[in-house]
This record gives sequence, C-alpha cells and structure tokens, in this order.
Amino acid sequence: MKIYILPLLVLLFFISSCKTAITPPTVKLTDYAFETTPNNLDNVGYVFAVNKDKMQIPITMLNLDPIEGTIVVPTNSSTREMSFGALIKFLGAPDVNMTASADLHNTTKVTTTFSLENPKVSRAFLTKLDSEITEKKESIKTVLISQNLQNANVYVIFETIKASKVTYDFSKSKIGKASLDAVFQNIASTEDSFKWNNSGSGSLSYDLKKDLTVFYKIFKIEVLPGAAGMDLKRGVLVKDSELIYTSKLSTN
Repeated sequence: MKIYILPLLVLLFFISSCKTAITPPTVKLTDYAFETTPNNLDNVGYVFAVNKDKMQIPITMLNLDPIEGTIVVPTNSSTREMSFGALIKFLGAPDVNMTASADLHNTTKVTTTFSLENPKVSRAFLTKLDSEITEKKESIKTVLISQNLQNANVYVIFETIKASKVTYDFSKSKIGKASLDAVFQNIASTEDSFKWNNSGSGSLSYDLKKDLTVFYKIFKIEVLPGAAGMDLKRGVLVKDSELIYTSKLSTN
C-alpha cells in the first residue's frame, strides 16, 4: 500500500497546481483609473510629473519586476458613469464634427458597462516600489530640478490592466440624447477599430489590435523637504488626478 502513497500525493499536487493555474483571480476595479488613451507606453514603473499646464512630463522608469497574469473582471464592478467628452478622450477617437454644443461634450453623462477581452494584470510589490524610489531618488531629483518641476505633482504607475478588445454597452435611457447616436456612428465610420451597434441598447466595440493599458493604479510620489533639500517617498493611491478624466464607479 505504501508504494502508492507518493505517486498519489504527486498526482494530487499536480491536479491542484493545474486547477490553480487555469483559474484566474477575480479583480474588482474600485481602485483603478481609466487610462486617458489606451497605449503601450504607460507601464508598471513609469514615473512622470504633471506640470502647472497639465502636461505630462516623463521622469524615469523604475525596474519593479512586476508579476503578470490573466484576470477576471466581474460585471458588477464594470459599470461607470463618465462625461461624454471623457469617454471620447478615453477611446482615443479622432476629432468629430459635433452639431451639439460643447455642453454635450462636458456635462452629458454616459453610463456604460464594459467588458475586456482576455484582460491581463501586471502588478509590482510595494516593498520593491519603495526600495526603487529610494534607490533612484537622486536621479529623480536631478530631473525634477533640471526641468523646474520641484512643485509639480509626481506619480508612478504601480499596476496595469491590459486588453486587446473592449466592448461598451450603453443603455439608451441613460444616454438621453439622440445626437449621441450620430456621434458614435461617425466615430465607427472613420475608425476601423470601432464598431457601433445601435439596435436596442447601443454597443460600441473597440478593437485595440494588441494588448494595451486600459486601466491602471498610480501612487503619488511625495516631494518633501529634507536634509539634502528634497526627499521623496511613496504617497497615496490616486483614483482621480489632473491626468485622469473624472469618472466615478456606479453604485448600481
């Protein structure tokens, strides 16, 4: 009987490992912010400043050795309300001729439930992030001083979610303005990446062609007075900032 125990344990371990490997973790998007335009540049470790003119200035890239894997995004955490202008900016869509006023761009709220195709998460360890900030502190300070950014807000991307396709579903009762349909149709007709289905509730499919950053988590890097004139340390997790279009998670 003993001769079978070891092989059985090995088999059970293998089955357990396989089960773990094929069951992606579920990730809620409460602490994630929309990327303003999906891209392959804003990756884990990217440090940047936002100056008084709201311009994003690259500072450095930290080597954070993030862990990566596939994830599941639950439907009940994927509904957001955002301004129509923010949505257009997020989609990276070309400028469109809008017959409606600028008020439509800035104040019209669109509630959208989105789904990501094969989302992948890339995440750093906080201990690694803190040690890298300390190690690269002098070089970061040099760049900030050389570009007169001592009073700018400084951020670091800590975690990203990438996907190759995003689909948005809009409730027509939530859209409220027929002119939105025309705008979405215009986007879809001028950009091969977009497909607009206006039957029933509207659905806008955005094919990214390759995995791009769609959501991210960022920390503020606090710039503090120190013995050497300036000190740096990890600050708060930022959900909304100058670089992120305001969007709130739906409570529904």
